[in-house]
Amino acid sequence: MELAHPVFRLAAAGDAVALEQLFHDQPLLVNSPDYDGNMPVHLAALSGSVESVRVCLDALCRREDLDMQTELARKNHMNKDVITCAVTSGSMECLLLLIDHGAKTDYRYCSEVPPLVEALRGSDVEMTRFLLETLDVDFERSRMDHYWFAALQADLSITLAHYKLLKAYAVPYGIGEFEELCLTILEWDPGCKNLEDFLIYLCTDAVDRWFVEREEVIKGIRRISSFVLRKLVPINQSLCCIRRLQLHGLFQPPHSARAWLRVLTDWGLPPLQIPSQQLQDRLIHDLLSLFDKHRPGRSQRFIHDLGLAPLVLYFATLALKFPTPGWLDNWSRLCAEADFLECNLATLFDLHTVRHSRSASHFFWYEVFPFALARGIAYVDTGQLSMSVCHEQLMAFLDHILANCPSMRPQNLSITNDNLFLNLLSHFPASSKVPGHELFVRTVAHYILPWLLEAHWKSVSSGCLVTATVHALSHPPLLESILDFSPSLAQNLISNIKDWPHRVYRNMTPLFDCLLLAYMETQLVINTIPDNPMDLLSTDHSTIPLTSPVPTVMAEWFLKLKTHPCSLSHLSKQCIRVHLRRCQLARNSIGCPQPPLSQLVLQLPIPQGVQQWLISSKLR
Repeated sequence: MELAHPVFRLAAAGDAVALEQLFHDQPLLVNSPDYDGNMPVHLAALSGSVESVRVCLDALCRREDLDMQTELARKNHMNKDVITCAVTSGSMECLLLLIDHGAKTDYRYCSEVPPLVEALRGSDVEMTRFLLETLDVDFERSRMDHYWFAALQADLSITLAHYKLLKAYAVPYGIGEFEELCLTILEWDPGCKNLEDFLIYLCTDAVDRWFVEREEVIKGIRRISSFVLRKLVPINQSLCCIRRLQLHGLFQPPHSARAWLRVLTDWGLPPLQIPSQQLQDRLIHDLLSLFDKHRPGRSQRFIHDLGLAPLVLYFATLALKFPTPGWLDNWSRLCAEADFLECNLATLFDLHTVRHSRSASHFFWYEVFPFALARGIAYVDTGQLSMSVCHEQLMAFLDHILANCPSMRPQNLSITNDNLFLNLLSHFPASSKVPGHELFVRTVAHYILPWLLEAHWKSVSSGCLVTATVHALSHPPLLESILDFSPSLAQNLISNIKDWPHRVYRNMTPLFDCLLLAYMETQLVINTIPDNPMDLLSTDHSTIPLTSPVPTVMAEWFLKLKTHPCSLSHLSKQCIRVHLRRCQLARNSIGCPQPPLSQLVLQLPIPQGVQQWLISSKLR
């Protein structure tokens, strides 16, 4: 049968009159399938035309060689029978007519129930109710249809109505479905319609079906509580959704300062940013109202340990206010209102340390500092604040922390500063298109790089090393800052050839120039270079992939370096930098920050242009 035969076009269009005439002329057409396996009655049902369906049924009745039930049970190549097609069209009249004429309703021995699944994917809740009442289904046998997931759709109010019907008709729902639904729905857009109501239903239903102490239930409710805090609160710009969870006894607060920091990460960042200062203040004061020292029972429903309340409030202030000027004054006023003045930051961070194996300094530099810096970068990138303002506020933030928490200062850290710096590099993956990245370079140059003395590889994870190398080598200003303070660290990063980013392959000469300067300034030698270019590297060059183009290009660069006479400016630059590096090391004293080489260069009584030439790592 041809795909474009008039019988299929007429049935799909719902043209009952023309269809009736065609069946009288050619009665064999009534059960002829098209290339998709659709009989005319399938297409008529899909059209939603009751009259066309009636014409097809009458034509089937006139065929004495056909069994009506058998014909109506036939499926197309999409595994849809006629009543499934009627459900797809949303026509209850077509559905009733087909069932009255013997369409299949017995699915007790079937592993699939397409009509019900199709109804759950639609928006007609009454049709779903009718099918649940009419169809004979052994749900234990047909669980492979995943009814609960079929009902998920953009308007969660419809999903919620379907879920209540499925529960009322005892459709099986296990703890595994609950866990998977939690994971699935929390990946959705937080602006999805009726998401809050749906999440509350998921939690209350789980508690009703099982018991609240069950591990899987607790884990699911905790995930939902975290999602509500992280996503829905900034969207709603209020804590109403948290209060609704509390009223049902469902809210599971984060148990640590680290967990609180993570759930507050999205507050204040696009697209969940709250631009209005009044709304920011209202949200912070709503949060403050939940930390009631005189009503500990109420507070503990929101925070696991009241001792963490000041730190949580500090993180919320950072999330919503930083780096807008005045955020620190806002924090001070909140402390006075909440009577937190006796809780200094050092005490708060130490309280976190008591409850976790990692130190307070580790928590600050690897968690809180990236949290604040990410906000500064976002504000610069979106043009909300200038680079100078964000840098000023970031310095105020760090100065405030380091003044109140001496243990956070780089010179007092229990972790080595080269490890700290490499880990921070790995926290901020390189991107040449992010204007705010300059904030990172300025900040580490001011607070961390001066404390890198004899930097060398420690126990750094391979993943951290990869991202640190990519980050540093992708940004020439960052690599020059590293060389300015620590030639050995610059040499180590460049020597990690197996992790070089592909973007530097276009022009490797600047990296080789930087490597040569780093080698000489680490060894403190002038114009003395090894015979083998691979000896410039600080690491075992056997790890370089055989397919890497770096050794070949490096050999060509090295050959030119060895065969072409060095210019006087080239030799002078090497000589002056090595002598200044010796002065830098001689001036260094324990407990004091190391001045960068550029600072010594700027003190030389030479023209500014010559100073900039000396500071640059380029040799030509």
